[in-house]
Amino acid sequence: MKRANPILVIAVICFSFVVHGQPKPINRLSPDALVADLYREHNRKHSPFFQTRSRALLYKYFEKNLADAIWKDAVHSKGEVGAIDGDPLYDAQDMEIKKLAIDKATFVGGKAQVNVRFENFGQKKNIVFVLVNGKTGWRISDIEYGEGRTLVGELKEGVNLDRVWLCESSGRRSAASCNLRDLGAWASAKRSNSSASGFHESISFFGCAFTL
Repeated sequence: MKRANPILVIAVICFSFVVHGQPKPINRLSPDALVADLYREHNRKHSPFFQTRSRALLYKYFEKNLADAIWKDAVHSKGEVGAIDGDPLYDAQDMEIKKLAIDKATFVGGKAQVNVRFENFGQKKNIVFVLVNGKTGWRISDIEYGEGRTLVGELKEGVNLDRVWLCESSGRRSAASCNLRDLGAWASAKRSNSSASGFHESISFFGCAFTL
């Protein structure tokens, strides 16, 4: 019986390790391909918006800070209208979308911009996706709707409106003069009054729940 050539055996083992032992490369989409995939999944009713099932689904498309803000808005709105009060990919509440086109990305200052064009009820609309390149590839950091309106801005405005309402309810003249400690003290006082009257009310402020 012939013995196997040890050099040949070693070569086969090494080749097998190179082919099968290396991790698969991460499939990183280009900026415009990522935006196109977002629209595709959104239109298939697999949108990362308005859901609280998977935070990872948001991280698939959005930069972490924006993903976290979208997630918090969905969680805190509890199925009601939150800071995002329309479809963020079409900037509308009512839609009849035609002629959707996603342009190739342009690159400025280390960021990518992807222009998306479509018609809604016959009206032409352009929105711009701003993307940054991180460890996991390109991710959306903002959506610009025109006239100074952005997705990040609307999320921040929604938080500020909640704070203004709470601060005014607590007797503060402005949100700038109001902090979470003030709101907590106000909620405690309201809770004491509610206990005396037997009536209780619950409110939520950006992740902080108060039972009154």
